[in-house]
Amino acid sequence: MSIENEIKFIKNKANNDKEIFLTAKVNGNIVGTLGFTTSSLKRYQHKGQFGIAILKEFWNYGIGSKLIETMINWADNSNFLKICLEVDSNNERAIKLYEKFGFQQEGILKFDEYLEKGVYIDSIIMSRINKER
Repeated sequence: MSIENEIKFIKNKANNDKEIFLTAKVNGNIVGTLGFTTSSLKRYQHKGQFGIAILKEFWNYGIGSKLIETMINWADNSNFLKICLEVDSNNERAIKLYEKFGFQQEGILKFDEYLEKGVYIDSIIMSRINKER
């Protein structure tokens, strides 16, 4: 993503009370991000989807857990019924992390991502339902 598109992306999040963009910083440097997006269509406004990224050298410090926990609290308080995500089928660490927060597998997208040299990977669709809503 270009710098200009990234600035536009963050500004859109800041101006939308149904979307968030979280950052994790260490010594003033961003080491992780989480973005939660929704659809503008009324029939989908009960749910949102998120993506998360943590710099590899900052794995195993609980940063991802804290970002997800913060996002879930915000989503629950914002009356979202469902939180969705897609994860690479071979990313066992991420799948276990999502399961820790109550996410369950809903389906598989076969040959969803092209890696290289004719290698494709499936994506797993996972979601968490806020049963207290």
